Amino acid sequence: MNLFYQVEQKYNYFVKPLNLYPTQKNFRMLLNLCSKPSLGLPLYSGVFFALLLLIFGCTKACGQQTIAGQASYNAMLTALYKNTVPTISTQQLATTQQQQTESSSCFLLLDTREITEYNVSHLPNAIFAGYNNDFETYASLLASTPKNQTIILYCSIGYRSERIGEKLLQNGFTNVYNLWGGLFAWANEQRPLVQASGKKTNQVHPYSNQWGIWLYGEDILKTYQPQ
Repeated sequence: MNLFYQVEQKYNYFVKPLNLYPTQKNFRMLLNLCSKPSLGLPLYSGVFFALLLLIFGCTKACGQQTIAGQASYNAMLTALYKNTVPTISTQQLATTQQQQTESSSCFLLLDTREITEYNVSHLPNAIFAGYNNDFETYASLLASTPKNQTIILYCSIGYRSERIGEKLLQNGFTNVYNLWGGLFAWANEQRPLVQASGKKTNQVHPYSNQWGIWLYGEDILKTYQPQ
């Protein structure tokens, strides 16, 4: 049974009659629904993400991006985050970056994705840190960092960086923030991204085809290798 047939079958029978809208409550309900053994849609499966695209995903009609993209993304994030780490918005980060340029204040901006993702593009001045569950990489990277240093973390959408933020807080760091929406939100708003060379780019690593549905900004080039 191919993916599209599975999606159509599951969607028409289980989901379409519910008349869902992209809200936090409906996303949570969909998570619970898709986790039921009787439905046969394990979380993070291709069918599950195809359903997300149908219901909460962003669309473009006649070349014009719909507002549902951002609303759907925020609903998904609100349901997905555990709220264990304070968040900072893309606008707040952009303002903080500008203030750092104009004054002596400083903060650490850490990219918690894999190196292949970082090499495609990352936020300006972001330091590659990776996603390491045993914390050894971070313990070494932050060995001389004061515990009250402001540290801002991001990944693709903010889930992995939230896990790293939890570990930093557990290890005594007191000013840790997670970028709401991650690099995807930053890119969707057409904020600057750079490659390892420092060259500006519109390329973004989508993490996977499934998660890449949340990259809906104009002119974004999804790629798994820098070009």
